Amino acid sequence: MSKKKQTVEQKAGETILQTGAGWYDVGGRRYAVGKPSVATVIMVSELISSLPLPEEGVSLMGFVLGRGKDMRVLGKIGAVLILGAKAVREGSGGWFSRWRRPPVERLSDSLLEEWSPGELLQLVTDRLGQLDLGSFFALTTSLGSANVLRRTSGVGD
Repeated sequence: MSKKKQTVEQKAGETILQTGAGWYDVGGRRYAVGKPSVATVIMVSELISSLPLPEEGVSLMGFVLGRGKDMRVLGKIGAVLILGAKAVREGSGGWFSRWRRPPVERLSDSLLEEWSPGELLQLVTDRLGQLDLGSFFALTTSLGSANVLRRTSGVGD
């Protein structure tokens, strides 16, 4: 990931405002990093849930070679983490999609074709760290607790 040189104040401001997360150069194109959002966390979670899980007793090599064909979703996970859910959703429809592939699909293919597994791992690790998953978890947990504690009709009436 390439970044311009910034002052400490600029970095602090961007962190607080969650802007200017940077950009990635992939396949000769520059992609701006999308703002961390709840929609991005949800979209990435949906994609991760589609990954196949290793079966018990299967070796690492056996799993990778046997299920590698099902791992194209890794490129899409990386693309969504770079673009953000809003850009993915806005770029996946409309009139241009008849003639051009959506940006998320182009970026996904470029990540799979040009990046090493280690580079993709670093991207996913870095971007997940920027998504503020702790706050997302706190939000969902607190709302789940409120739902459990909500009085239901017919109980104790």
